[in-house]
Amino acid sequence: MGGCSSSCGGASALRRAPAPDGRLRIAAFVDAAGELISFFEPGFVRLYERADGRWSCVSETSLALERDHGLAHLKSQLKGAIGGLAHCGVFIGQRLRGIHNVLLEDMGFHNWEGEGPVLAKLDEVAEREAAAARAAAAAAKEACGVCPSAAAVDTAAVVIETAPVKVGDGHFRLHLTAVLNSHPELNSRQLLIPFLNAGGFDRLDIVCDHQPRWLAQELDRLQLAAVAEPLVQGRREFTISIGRRG
Repeated sequence: MGGCSSSCGGASALRRAPAPDGRLRIAAFVDAAGELISFFEPGFVRLYERADGRWSCVSETSLALERDHGLAHLKSQLKGAIGGLAHCGVFIGQRLRGIHNVLLEDMGFHNWEGEGPVLAKLDEVAEREAAAARAAAAAAKEACGVCPSAAAVDTAAVVIETAPVKVGDGHFRLHLTAVLNSHPELNSRQLLIPFLNAGGFDRLDIVCDHQPRWLAQELDRLQLAAVAEPLVQGRREFTISIGRRG
């Protein structure tokens, strides 16, 4: 993987406040050499700060997750190593999928995946975070009735371009993981809620690596039902099929 991609399934319910001095901070999970690794390996949670255009590590905490003690223990370990990171809402790691991604989102982080030396990825992630923030601000202004900016128009065009694809009579499909990897400036709400609100489908299949946390509430609101089906044995992705209740 040459660049970084977003692993978020949707907008986090809680985004951490930025540093009051305006300095950008990004956390990452790395080995001793500063290479990005997954949580399946022991490593270090490092907090990087950008000042005067240069990145430096301002804190480091060792972490080796113990998976044999249940979900509560896993969550406690992650919170102990990551939850106290001050004024940081961005996290980079290798293969941030499933429960790790969900737990980080619950702590208020926007997550990115990458490989290689973390110092080579920080500027790229910072630029993409800034682009996503600009797009979100433009979308918010448009929703309030303000004349949409070029960024808002571009975002709307991408959402239309990445809408679920018709695969049969009343049957649509969206590979959510692939779309989010290709368009890190988007989130699952932008991609799915307009389609769900519009109706006009009998079945929608969503391929993802975890269920968006907002989905159950929206399905209740729209009186829709969902069934999760394994996609391929041995893969982390699965399919959620959405249709009418009853």
